[in-house]
Amino acid sequence: MTNTEPAAIKTFISYSWSTPVHQAWVLELATRLRSDRVDVKLDKWELAPGRDPIVFMEQMVTDPTVTKVLMITDKIYTEKANGRLGGVGKETQILTAEIYGKAAEDKYAALVTEVDEDGKPYVPTYYHSRQYIDFTDASRQEERYQELLRWIYDKPQHVKPALGAVPSFISAPDAVTTATTSKLKQAEHAIKTGSSTAGGAIADFGEALVSEFRSLAPIKGTPEHWDDVVIKSAAAMRPALRNLVDLVMAEARYGGTHFERILRIYESVGSFMYRPAEVSSWSEQDFDAYRMICYEGFLCLVAVLIKERRFDLLGTALTHPFLIAGRERGQGLATTTYRVFSQDVESMRRRKDRENSRQIDLYADLINETYQMSFPTMPELIQADLILYIRGAVVTEASGWEQWWPRTIIYAGRSAPTELFARSESLTFFREWAPKVFGPISVADLVLKIAELNKQDSRSWGGGFMGPSFARLTNAEHLGSRR
Repeated sequence: MTNTEPAAIKTFISYSWSTPVHQAWVLELATRLRSDRVDVKLDKWELAPGRDPIVFMEQMVTDPTVTKVLMITDKIYTEKANGRLGGVGKETQILTAEIYGKAAEDKYAALVTEVDEDGKPYVPTYYHSRQYIDFTDASRQEERYQELLRWIYDKPQHVKPALGAVPSFISAPDAVTTATTSKLKQAEHAIKTGSSTAGGAIADFGEALVSEFRSLAPIKGTPEHWDDVVIKSAAAMRPALRNLVDLVMAEARYGGTHFERILRIYESVGSFMYRPAEVSSWSEQDFDAYRMICYEGFLCLVAVLIKERRFDLLGTALTHPFLIAGRERGQGLATTTYRVFSQDVESMRRRKDRENSRQIDLYADLINETYQMSFPTMPELIQADLILYIRGAVVTEASGWEQWWPRTIIYAGRSAPTELFARSESLTFFREWAPKVFGPISVADLVLKIAELNKQDSRSWGGGFMGPSFARLTNAEHLGSRR
């Protein structure tokens, strides 16, 4: 025996000599168990001529080295056990005392091989309340044999998982919890299992998310500066936003057929960026917390789809006509593009003035701080921001006045390309994703567009920042340089 080979487990088989067919089945089972290193004790092998069978049975049941006992039950075995008849009856007297006495519960198992006219298994009365292994279905014999072998070796198929950590909202009283978590779990499960309820579960999550975001709106009339109120409100919304990102991840990894429903959630959340019809007195800053969440939310969506290589879904998101309630009032076109999720956050600009800050973009600083230790990571968000900005330069779309401004790109540095563009040295990989994002475009045409971006100065970056090197971030010199 090698060091890794399990010890042979002594196992006694109790059965009735009901019919020659039944005896042959028991013998075949015992033989196979021995081939799987189970030390089976069977009367046909162990009971020599002249030896008392009753004494043998009692020794097998009470022997401490016999750690497993199998009772092969059929109609005759059950009748003899209940009537205390013959050898089976003698065994029953011993087994009953053992099972209900000192023996460990996992020492005994009934293998049912026959059922009555009502489909009920034949098992002795003393065993009725216990679990058994059903060998009555010939088509599932192999499955049941494996179940038996796992029981003998104490290696169950389903192992109880280890205890996890105490949830943060229990261990940390000041941690933010969210009402959407339960709905998220239902939707994730439906997506992962391919359930027909997935679409409805996603819709339920969306409704819960909208309700939670509505309840977390910035409250006017507090003594705090409005920019502080906005920042706190957005922070309170981010756990729910995290759930939306997790939903996108589940759909990207396990589904894809319900992605349009998720985009409709983005439409619903986007309506919070605009004045409700019943509100007659407002300031554009009133909606800044929602504009922050919408910008981050769409960035995260794009980052997830890139990470999961779901460029098909990314193309769907970038070409989707977003119909957002509230935007139509004085905004021209009824629908718009993804660019609607990138809007000015006036309260952060005023915060910069109030603090006399020399930082380029205080909101970009906040995003950098927020996503340092989370997924998507800051580099992944920067890459998503870059893709969305370049698409705006490459693809002409009727989107009203909205333009995508990549505010996180100030943290990109000026040398290393993002992962997506670095991998696009491969022409094959470039062709896998670029047409879905930018439409039908060649490497040469994209490089020209990137060169134009390098020359443009359509908006001042401020703070002495020279602006990003789009050529380097996009690896323009080497795009498609190898197969």
